[in-house]
Amino acid sequence: MEAATALLIWGGRISVISSHNGKNNPFNQFVKDIENGVFGEDAAVHVVTFDDAVANGLYERVCFMQGKEATLEGKKKWYTKIRKAYGSRKAAMREELDAIPRDGSSVCLPGLWVEELLSRFVLAGDLGSKFHDVRIQNNAWLKNKVSIEPGESLWDAIAKAAAVTGQHVWLEPNGTLVVGDPFATPYQVKTALRLMKPLDNRNNVLDLQYVNDVSNVYSEIKILGQDNKGSHVLSSATAQTQYAYNRLKIVSVGDVETKAEADAALEKIKKDNNLQAYSLDATVDGWTVDGKVWTPGCFVNVETNALSNATAKWAVYGRTLMLSRAEGKTTKLRMKRQGDWAQPLLHKEPAPKKTAKRKRTNKDKDKTTGAST
Repeated sequence: MEAATALLIWGGRISVISSHNGKNNPFNQFVKDIENGVFGEDAAVHVVTFDDAVANGLYERVCFMQGKEATLEGKKKWYTKIRKAYGSRKAAMREELDAIPRDGSSVCLPGLWVEELLSRFVLAGDLGSKFHDVRIQNNAWLKNKVSIEPGESLWDAIAKAAAVTGQHVWLEPNGTLVVGDPFATPYQVKTALRLMKPLDNRNNVLDLQYVNDVSNVYSEIKILGQDNKGSHVLSSATAQTQYAYNRLKIVSVGDVETKAEADAALEKIKKDNNLQAYSLDATVDGWTVDGKVWTPGCFVNVETNALSNATAKWAVYGRTLMLSRAEGKTTKLRMKRQGDWAQPLLHKEPAPKKTAKRKRTNKDKDKTTGAST
């Protein structure tokens, strides 16, 4: 590139033609730099996908070179054959044919269930001694497979595999790895969180504040996927937020192959989107409540006149145990108002309805023709 750049002095033009080899590849960074204006306004990125080539006569050219007759049916079979040649390597197919770089840059692990992922890489691996136990709330949900990309962390891979089936993954205080719904059997904390003014000895909250972050809040969300025939899978929805702006989020999900799966995945992403903006953080004294260590997945009542509309029942979805010389043991709780928490969904293609058939009788025929007896 350094030597070729000198050609620009004499009015030359530099063209770099390549396919992607992962998001971390220098070519992908080069593309991003051009799009961000690093190389000036004359530099541009031109994307040509497999579908673009097909639309411009690639199949007809192949037939011409092979001495075959180009037909509409043959074109459809040829197109499907090229797409299915990648098998379960959906990320590789999108990278080579659709110019969508994948997260890694080598060979991915195709088609793993959550249960298989935990068995092979947690219980039977080096991490087996690190976890106290692995618990799955409902095995019936864990039937969708996902592909694990090179360079993807084990935790991200487990979280992605759980998210495909509409579930969550978290660690219990005793080191148990859990996959499921953290609020399936919630514990109702008996001791209310209290911060009343004027301050008195009954207050047990050191700090209470709203967190209002709109950086990950979108008004419209679209899911893009691809079925095993190479056809696009699309699902879109409008998110109900308290903000007036319009903001679109497009999510490419490689492990969604049907419209039903896309709709179910979109529903969870939409609810997670609604959770992003509005939360309540509380810092309380100590690490325990009701004789137990603070744990996500519980409900707690908040009583306060320090913040408006904060007196309600809240769901604890995160906690941090802290220790300092000045304040000793404290716990920071991250909470969402009860009713806002996204519940897991069952990602399944609806089974076709069966209709019973029976032979038509003379009475049925009379009803059809309007005859009377």
